[in-house]
Amino acid sequence: MNIALRRVLGILDLGGSFLGFTLGLTSLLQQTTVAVLIVEIPFLALYCWGIWCGVQMLENSPRAVRTNMWFWAMQIPYLMSPIIGYLFTSGAFLFVTYQPGTSVTGFTARVGSQFQISLLQGQSFQIGINFLALAVCVVLIVNKRHSEKGGAQRSRFVAEPNS
Repeated sequence: MNIALRRVLGILDLGGSFLGFTLGLTSLLQQTTVAVLIVEIPFLALYCWGIWCGVQMLENSPRAVRTNMWFWAMQIPYLMSPIIGYLFTSGAFLFVTYQPGTSVTGFTARVGSQFQISLLQGQSFQIGINFLALAVCVVLIVNKRHSEKGGAQRSRFVAEPNS
């Protein structure tokens, strides 16, 4: 993987997750209800995982691409409904949302981290995609396949005997 791309992704992972963890921890310490604590702790764990993914990417760990693909994939969906809602971002996001009831399309771009989950809060139905996270996943998948393909070709050439 290109060193500049690896550094950008590592910094987005590490910085965004550290920011998200700090904001989430601040929010967690101000809460008094057990339900809110139960909901926020998994997001804090996701941000800890994001910090680890960022460090792995910056150190060029062999598993960094795969773990980062999963971390960024968790950031792709946006769903709000009267029953349940989910939003998780780390580092930056570029959401395009659609509200079917009113046919309203929304666009949100931001640098930072955010998480939200709602349970039975009567939100209006919206779906969306984080196109930045989707693009990062595609780039990581392409890089992973390219490196596996190149690695297989290199090992094939090394394994062949000289005639």
